[in-house]
Amino acid sequence: MSKWPWPEPKDDGAAKHLIAGTRLPDVALPATFAAPVNLARYQERAIVFIYPFTGTPGEPNPPDWDTIPGAHGSTPEAEGFRDQYAAFLKAVAEAPTEPHESVGVWVSGFFGSGKSSFAKNFGYALENRRVLGQDFSALFKQQIRDEQVRNLLDLINTRFPTEVILFDIAKEQDTRRVTQRIAEFIYTALLRELDYAEDFDIAELEIELEAEAKLDQFIAKCKQIHSQEWRIVRKGAQRLSRASAVLHALDPVTYPAADSWAHTQRSRDAAISVSKVVHRTFELFGRRRPGKALVLVIDEVGQHVARSGDKIEDLRATIEEFGKVGRNLLKARKIPAPCWIVVTSQEKLDEVVAAIDSKRVELAKLQDRFRHRVDLAPSDIREVATRRVLAKKDDALPILRKLSLIHISEPTRPY
Repeated sequence: MSKWPWPEPKDDGAAKHLIAGTRLPDVALPATFAAPVNLARYQERAIVFIYPFTGTPGEPNPPDWDTIPGAHGSTPEAEGFRDQYAAFLKAVAEAPTEPHESVGVWVSGFFGSGKSSFAKNFGYALENRRVLGQDFSALFKQQIRDEQVRNLLDLINTRFPTEVILFDIAKEQDTRRVTQRIAEFIYTALLRELDYAEDFDIAELEIELEAEAKLDQFIAKCKQIHSQEWRIVRKGAQRLSRASAVLHALDPVTYPAADSWAHTQRSRDAAISVSKVVHRTFELFGRRRPGKALVLVIDEVGQHVARSGDKIEDLRATIEEFGKVGRNLLKARKIPAPCWIVVTSQEKLDEVVAAIDSKRVELAKLQDRFRHRVDLAPSDIREVATRRVLAKKDDALPILRKLSLIHISEPTRPY
């Protein structure tokens, strides 16, 4: 990132009482999205911008405003976010006309750098969700204030209506299982978002009945037999036996007993391949979200694959399959855009691979699948650390230098 060109604010000591752990006052303040925010009650990590004046696009700031130390309405971190958003939006906008297989995006940054917020805000902007009665993309453009970002986002929102599925992989982990494949996490999140059962066997039944135009009849019969909605029944411990009883009532020839279908499920292999997940993703999304593009945002993938050659290889295979299948479907004009997969990690991609003691993991192949990499740590955080945390007042430098010399000259004393 280029050197920060604006004059720095001077520390007059008025905020020295604000230290880590200080509780904020229980006060609601107006925010830019037209609703009050009480930071004392806010449950999530937040980046807060506090400034005396908000400029209006197309209108000049007050005379000499930007020469006032600290008055410029941005920060090195915010402008770094803007540049990264612009680069990625350009890739998304161009992909439908230039199909390729590199659909993975690796967003890295140390804890608190804003990597999760970056990925989630990007997803919300692509989908253009309604937030507090407003389009998120309008709020996003208002905050970014960049013509290239505005034009690219308008193009994407207009030409490629998008739905985003976001989930934190750590929260999806089944505590009863030692390992789970990335494809299984994706498939579970997809089924939940599209209103299918999260149990793979039950979902397969719903998918098959839906393809035969029998799902609505099945749902109605379930309510008649069990006096409960199917959405409730499919989550219960008796879901297999109760679904079997419904099938028997609908088709006693195929299912001569109430437990006929349930018996067939006991010997089935519940495993699901990466290829099947990918093909099912495009099939089901096209079935229930026709005409829309899909973007997956998966938080903390780096932590999930850390130091595991098998897991990182599984991730590579999943991204590769989504890229290949999506490219073919896009060239056949069966989908409006490729399925982008945005993942976050505290470490950069090459650092994750370097920590894995396995020759089977080839960095070049992974980099090709994650051709788009956004790192919020090296440049942005260096700026934060050197200019915001480590910078010292001019009158304090001689004192610090003197103390440093004293400590360097003293021999180390054992404790």
